[in-house]
Amino acid sequence: MSESSGEYMDLDDIDMTVQEILTEMKDKSEVIVDLAYASLMYNSRDMVEKVRKIQDEMEDLKY
Repeated sequence: MSESSGEYMDLDDIDMTVQEILTEMKDKSEVIVDLAYASLMYNSRDMVEKVRKIQDEMEDLKY
């Protein structure tokens, strides 16, 4: 929606979207910590790759 068309987003919709993004980032960060710890415990490269993939997904959420 653009301002030039006279349409505006409701602020409640924007706040909910931000809340959902922050919740997803929090959940992903918890998974990253758990996987990173497990990758050290089990010396697993596969888990390291999953951590990197989730980190990339979080980068996408920031923008």
